[in-house]
Amino acid sequence: MKYLQLSFYIFLSCITQSILFAQDVEFTKKNFPDQKEQMKEAVENMKTGQSYMDAGDFDGALEYLFKAQEFNSNNVRLNYIIGISYLYCTQHDKTKALEYLEKAMELDMINPDLDEIQKYLGLTYHYKREFQTAIKHFRRYIDSHGEDELILKKIEECRNGIRLADSGVEVEFINLGEAVNSEYAEYGVTINADQTEIYFTSRRSNSTGGQISGDHHYFEDIYSSKFQNGAWTPASNLGHPINTAEHDASVALSPDGSKMIIYREGLLYESIRKGSQWSEPKKFPETINISEHQPSACYSYDGKKLFFVSDYDKNTHGGLDIFVSELQTNGQWGEAENLGLAINSIYDEDAVYFHPDGKTLYFSSKGHHTIGGYDIFKSTLKHGTWTEAESMGSHINTPGDDIFLSITAKGDEGYIATWREDSYGSKDIYKIDFKIKEEEPVVVKEEPEPVEVKEEVVVVEIAKLILFKGFILDEESQSPVTANITITDVNTNEEITSITSNSETGKFLMPLPSGKDYAINIDAEGYLFHSENFSIEESTEYYEAEKIITLNKIKVGSKIILRNVFFDTNSANLKTESEPELDHLVMILNEHQDLKVEIGGHTDDVGNEGYNQQLSEKRAQSVVSYLIGKGIESSRLVSKGYGESTPIADNTTKDGRALNRRTEFQIIE
Repeated sequence: MKYLQLSFYIFLSCITQSILFAQDVEFTKKNFPDQKEQMKEAVENMKTGQSYMDAGDFDGALEYLFKAQEFNSNNVRLNYIIGISYLYCTQHDKTKALEYLEKAMELDMINPDLDEIQKYLGLTYHYKREFQTAIKHFRRYIDSHGEDELILKKIEECRNGIRLADSGVEVEFINLGEAVNSEYAEYGVTINADQTEIYFTSRRSNSTGGQISGDHHYFEDIYSSKFQNGAWTPASNLGHPINTAEHDASVALSPDGSKMIIYREGLLYESIRKGSQWSEPKKFPETINISEHQPSACYSYDGKKLFFVSDYDKNTHGGLDIFVSELQTNGQWGEAENLGLAINSIYDEDAVYFHPDGKTLYFSSKGHHTIGGYDIFKSTLKHGTWTEAESMGSHINTPGDDIFLSITAKGDEGYIATWREDSYGSKDIYKIDFKIKEEEPVVVKEEPEPVEVKEEVVVVEIAKLILFKGFILDEESQSPVTANITITDVNTNEEITSITSNSETGKFLMPLPSGKDYAINIDAEGYLFHSENFSIEESTEYYEAEKIITLNKIKVGSKIILRNVFFDTNSANLKTESEPELDHLVMILNEHQDLKVEIGGHTDDVGNEGYNQQLSEKRAQSVVSYLIGKGIESSRLVSKGYGESTPIADNTTKDGRALNRRTEFQIIE
């Protein structure tokens, strides 16, 4: 009994001390009789801070609220709104809100200004990833205010956070540095397939129009940086015609960096690059701009599909959804199709990114078991159906908004804009290094004999594709050539895509997903074409095939290897897969009626020399016969077999022998 009485007296003593020493100090002359001017200035700072909050500029608000707090640190409302500003700012640690919210409660727990403080305490602990404590405060808010849909959603997010704790692959965030990032906000980062160029949106003082928005920040402009000599070059404003006096935001970049999607006033635009110059952005048709708000989009690796986000109210599952449109044979974009419930939830989806592997979709969502705000998810296209959305895990996703993740072609790195402690100001652009782990055996020593147990670990899946890149040059001058590059599926003879090399550099870049046989034809006006082929097994993991390709001008003596002409084994019978390449020859011969050419057949040195000579002659004649059948006069064609006499590679290796088995085309008159 004495113990209970003592505890009660201690409790009363604590309450009394709280009342005596922790009281709300209002901004009145009574409290500051000798500091009228200072108090007036503090009140004005507090009012200005509140106006910044009303405009949505919580970082700007903090600047003024801190000035007011330097004068009076014991005002309930001031501490309260500082805490709220921290929760919604973009340039500070949101969890610092806790110090000010708790102080506001300490000063006056029953102050009517603190009516919603349990909600804000819940949000703060949510950001701190103290999910159980956050749920406790959210429950207290519901007890006093009744059920609230937003708060119930937050409780669900906290439960997801508990369930997904320490899930997903471990990562390292690497700030791209002050050459790219600034004191202003950077976001909406897009990359080309080989990570040599990035484009992003920033709200800097050198914006094209120099205008300041209602949130007290400069209008959006698009900037770019290149990775050269191991470092990013200083970011530069793209200027006209990409940037205007209004808001201009980067949305997507094609894998080869030749096309860009831009966001302007709710709609999507496209610009094409020739050399270093970007064209005037052209608005996408109504099959893409299907409503007044399309905030993000991306290209498929072959450029034949466009994924985009819209709030089109006639065909969404709720809020913003992800749609896809296919490029028709007439060059127009087809009707938009909703990707369905595996991707889209009853909440918002945004920031869609389709990986160059041709099957993996990354996007942000406020649904699908998010742990707070937008989280990043991925889905894989299998047999024409999207798999259920899968969270990227708690090492990437946070209780805040995680949005606009671009994954490199290899799949082991990504780029994202976020605020972290080493940011230069607001959001900065970071490279994410996915930590690839090997399975390590765990030895259980309690057994008589050590037993190896495989520990379950998350492993980043390296993309299954080839990145074919390089430069196209003139054989004689070594100057860049603008060439058209066509990729065809060898087995179906269907054209997959077509791109153009850069007119100033000759650079080309294209991802080739595994599991197909590709024929590649490169042609430019006034030159003989060049061909390549890649046979990529389904299991082939990422590697880069980099080549400098030289083109020969159409003149006597010029010669090319027909790499996409195929014969049955030990036979002169042409395979149907050879037809696209041979039809290309027909086109050249029809365009240049004065040419006379030799078709030369070559073999490796396996087998009898006489047999190889005869086989090479028959194969050369088969090609000539095909050309004659397509209307080319026989007098313009000569067939010749060289057998194994003129190798171009080492016959002692499998790859060398494959190169020696070839058909050549040479202009002789």
